[in-house]
Amino acid sequence: MWLVWGRQGRLVGLHLQPRAPISEQQAEDAVRELGVNVEQAKYFAGLEEHGYSDMAGLVRTVIYDLRADGKVTRIRIHSVLADAEP
Repeated sequence: MWLVWGRQGRLVGLHLQPRAPISEQQAEDAVRELGVNVEQAKYFAGLEEHGYSDMAGLVRTVIYDLRADGKVTRIRIHSVLADAEP
């Protein structure tokens, strides 16, 4: 786990790296266990990352970094505070 601090000294994000690659469903479950509710309508799917962006509320973005086989290697969660960073 890594805490991401902004230039103004505020906690703006959290990066989680599982011990072994996990499925996207397992990543979704882990995010939910942390109390983060994602907006299904904000889902995106790129080649190397899937997730949710531009959500309302305190958590703005949830990104799953993917391997070529679709397994999640890292979960990145960023708060709305990151938007205010210069």
